[in-house]
Amino acid sequence: QADNVSSNSQLNEAQKINEMKTQEIHVIQKTINEAKANSNSITCQFDDAKRVYEVEKKKLKADLEFSTKSKLESIRYAEAETASLKTKLDESQKFSEMKTLKLKSQLNESHKEHGKKTLELNKIKEEIIEVKASAASSEYQLDHAKKKYEAEIQVLQKKLLKATKSAKDAETKAVFLKLHLNESQKMNEMKMKEINTMRE
Repeated sequence: QADNVSSNSQLNEAQKINEMKTQEIHVIQKTINEAKANSNSITCQFDDAKRVYEVEKKKLKADLEFSTKSKLESIRYAEAETASLKTKLDESQKFSEMKTLKLKSQLNESHKEHGKKTLELNKIKEEIIEVKASAASSEYQLDHAKKKYEAEIQVLQKKLLKATKSAKDAETKAVFLKLHLNESQKMNEMKMKEINTMRE
């Protein structure tokens, strides 16, 4: 009878331990589910950030190509105008030098025209400088946006790796506890058989 009491006590203790481990497994399983949900959320954020980055990159690239093409055409036109004005200016100067003694009044008019064309030439040069500066600014904005989205994607990738590792660790722990619980259950069954045998 004393042996039966001792066996029942051991059995009760084993059952309590099994219940505690079962609760622990439930908690771990819940943690695994939360980790998986967090991992899925981070994956969605990563995909969204990647899509936004691709859209922004394409838009900036298209804007840069359009801006660059337009500004290159402006530069070519300005250079052609500059060459034309320079040619006209050279011809005007030659004509003025040939007619200096005889056509002093015409020379004065030519100097006035020369001044106007020089102002136009300077204005065109300033426009060329502005166009080149604007093109450089557009390239800088594209590089800045690219670095920004690459940094955001790297942060999301690190979070995703961390969440995946947490989920794997929790799954490993759950497998270990399930094995331990199975062993405990087998031991309890053996003890129950021993108790039944002793009662018989």
